[in-house]
Amino acid sequence: MKKHFYLLIFLYFSLTLLSDAQVDVPVGFKKVSKSESTVDTYHIQGDFTILGNTNLTLRDFNPNTNGVNVDNNRVQMEYVNISNEADILNSSSSDLQFSNENNVNPDCSEILFAGLYWSGRAEPGIGDSFEVRGIPLNKRKVKFKGPLDDEFIEVKANQMGAVDRILYPEEDEYLEMFVGYADVTDLVNVQGQGTYTVGNIALTEGNGGDTGYFGHWALIVVYKNEGMQLRDISIFDGYAFVAAERIGTFISGSIDIEGFNASQFGDVKLKLGILAGEGDRNITGDRLEIRNAANTNWVPLSHSLNTSDNFFNASIYTPNRIDNQLLENRRNPNYINNSGIDIAMWEVPNPNNSIIANGQTKTSFRFGTRQDLYIIYALAFSVDAYESDIEAKISVFDSKNIPMEEFGLENLSVDDIISFKIDIRNLGFEDIEDAYFELGIPDGVLLLEESLQSTLLFDNDDFKTGLVNNGLQAEYDSKDNTIKWNLGNLPEVPGGTLSDVIAELNFKITPIKNCDWFLLEECLRLIPIQGIISGKGHITNMSVEKNTVFGERDFSDCNAERFEEGFLVLKVNDLSSCENQSSNIPLVFDFSERVFDENRIPFEEVAGLFPNFVRFYSAPPSDPSATEYTMETGFPSGQGTFDVFFDPYLGTQYSCTIALTLISFEDLDVEVSSIIIPDCENGQLSKTVDLNVLGGVKPYEFIWSDDSVDQNEQTFTINQDGIYTLTIKDQSGQKFNAEFELHPYERLALNIEVFSESLASDNAFLVGVPISFSIAPPDDINSIFWDFGNGQVSTSDGFSLSYQEPGTYGIKLIVEDKWGCIQEEIISIDIIDHFLMVPEVFSPNQDGLNDNFFPVFTMVEKLKFSVFNKWGELIFFTEDITSSGWDGEFKGQLSPQGIYVYNLQYETFDGRNLSKSGSFLLKR
Repeated sequence: MKKHFYLLIFLYFSLTLLSDAQVDVPVGFKKVSKSESTVDTYHIQGDFTILGNTNLTLRDFNPNTNGVNVDNNRVQMEYVNISNEADILNSSSSDLQFSNENNVNPDCSEILFAGLYWSGRAEPGIGDSFEVRGIPLNKRKVKFKGPLDDEFIEVKANQMGAVDRILYPEEDEYLEMFVGYADVTDLVNVQGQGTYTVGNIALTEGNGGDTGYFGHWALIVVYKNEGMQLRDISIFDGYAFVAAERIGTFISGSIDIEGFNASQFGDVKLKLGILAGEGDRNITGDRLEIRNAANTNWVPLSHSLNTSDNFFNASIYTPNRIDNQLLENRRNPNYINNSGIDIAMWEVPNPNNSIIANGQTKTSFRFGTRQDLYIIYALAFSVDAYESDIEAKISVFDSKNIPMEEFGLENLSVDDIISFKIDIRNLGFEDIEDAYFELGIPDGVLLLEESLQSTLLFDNDDFKTGLVNNGLQAEYDSKDNTIKWNLGNLPEVPGGTLSDVIAELNFKITPIKNCDWFLLEECLRLIPIQGIISGKGHITNMSVEKNTVFGERDFSDCNAERFEEGFLVLKVNDLSSCENQSSNIPLVFDFSERVFDENRIPFEEVAGLFPNFVRFYSAPPSDPSATEYTMETGFPSGQGTFDVFFDPYLGTQYSCTIALTLISFEDLDVEVSSIIIPDCENGQLSKTVDLNVLGGVKPYEFIWSDDSVDQNEQTFTINQDGIYTLTIKDQSGQKFNAEFELHPYERLALNIEVFSESLASDNAFLVGVPISFSIAPPDDINSIFWDFGNGQVSTSDGFSLSYQEPGTYGIKLIVEDKWGCIQEEIISIDIIDHFLMVPEVFSPNQDGLNDNFFPVFTMVEKLKFSVFNKWGELIFFTEDITSSGWDGEFKGQLSPQGIYVYNLQYETFDGRNLSKSGSFLLKR
């Protein structure tokens, strides 16, 4: 009998044979995570859970009882099927449920990973794909249905390269026990908690012999919830085959894991998840052990439904902690004996931290047997973790010490006094060194310094690591307008809760008594409050820095308000006590009638009207190029208009950049630049003009000579041909005139000229004789490209070449004009290897024109030329290639006017014998 089981584990994994045995690892173990995730160890507030069930059971035995013949070897097995669908042969279900640890709402949990595993053994030699009762099954595929689905969907094993995960052994290999895996994170995320069903695992019914048949599925889910314990969780999978050499001899292999961080203090909680196959209920000697914290002994493991000497006993045990109780998730069917498969998830006892100690980062597992064989392909492991974490929470109260809700924060009066309380908490699992808190008092409010109080709510006995507190009282730095508190060292609170405050800071503020400030711009009524707390973990040496938080913690409702990090924003909306209801601070300062010494406007001329904390810049102060104006520099003077800026909330998301305009006269000037943009497809031009208007007094007015361009912008486009005039006028009456002209688009006139001394006829040229191609080079051409049809190209105005083969050649000319537009011209020429032409008429009248009848030719080496009258009588013959031809006489007499016939046989220079015959007219 054989056992095969799969374990899930996080962190570093290795398999080691500890005694004389057969151990084969065809698929190495590695960490598993969501397919596109780079995270393989989950350091989260959350947990993992496992669900699954069997799809194959004993035919003639009640699986809910114990008995003698309860194992799956040498017995008849049959499908488990809870589905009524005709194409589903086997199926089972189990419920996914999340813990409500710390009274969190399980519905608020976020799924980070969901891995679906299926495993089994079918009839040996049947292959990976087969049919049962006409229904196709495939070891690499299963049917999957979630709680929101009406029907099954097909899930296929993920691939690692070209190989489907995890292993599908060949015939007679590893007894053909297969394992499949698919990442179903996205599917389960949509479905959430509820009943999951898996069907059509590639299994067969009947007697599986000494090994037996088995088949099941399991779903491993990692989820987070902000209210839960911090844990280190990871998943490993692979494939290991282990077989005993002889009954009674214990063989074993081991798994080493490392990389977790057990909590430094208190009880270390350990949780393990295991999925296994071939766990026979009656065969003992199967063990799973963990190394003790001292690394001296192996500690046997078990859970509520098995024993340490029969760990794999065909049980399913996967309880979740709900209302501080371990409650099993619902399964259908819910068997005690699951016929050769084990699925387990349990909290491993760790008395006095003897298995996993405080601060431990690695451990080892050992598995073994005295008489079985099995496979291992997955394991999951988690411990409570720790990290440095510190918090500063802001609470706000009115003058009667009543907490101010959101409505109150938005309706402050200029006469209000607002109280603040900062609660300091150590939320981590170690002491914090060199804790420091700093909070800036925003512009627009005043700190009541006498209200500043700081209190430490612990003593040095609270430290567990030998630290002592060396903190100082909070102080106000009037230069930086900042509260600074060196808190010193802060203890970790063993077993502490979210309500444990270890230090407290109190202070009060009030809005400045300057209504002009709040009336100037509404954004100036905002009062953003934010502080920063920092420190370093005593054990981890990890630095931590966090912004202040505000609000309330409530994890019972997913939509409930939780602590928010960042700026707490108050707003002064009640201005009823202001005597003036409009600001007396101007935004425009007109110095156009004044002259200042040293070409600068005195700083106090502007700054004196503002609260003393306002600072002024040449550009928005968030701009790195901004220059600050001070009492020493003053503001620039001269002719013109420029802006100065200030932002009381510089560095926050509550930007309130305000521009103040300083005006003095300067000559109006305009810098003009333009660019022509062609529309090649439609043969049109447009002109984009950019005007950089300088000096004068804004705003500028743009006056066009006609309505052709209806724009009042400094950048515009002209689309129609013509001449345009524009007048730019400023508020001081200065003018600038500009003229713009747009010409029509003119296409190039391309005229290809072809010349050769070998011209045989119109557009026909002889082989091997140079031919010249050219165009007149217009000034508006940017580039020229010739393609002569024989593989030769050129980019010059003209080009000469000879063709070596007869035929018709296309000559293509591509030209780019000065606008970048492309024009194309194509002609064709004929290349011939010889030329011969016989006249159709001749007039032998001794006028010196056309007096003899003879062919015109080139590239002809020999000929025989005959002329016949209409009765077929030969009246002229010559073989002389230099002959002047027939003179129109026969036997000394003038031949009459009429039609005559010729016959011509000739030989070309390349040795071809050709002939030509026809008729012609003798004209008198």
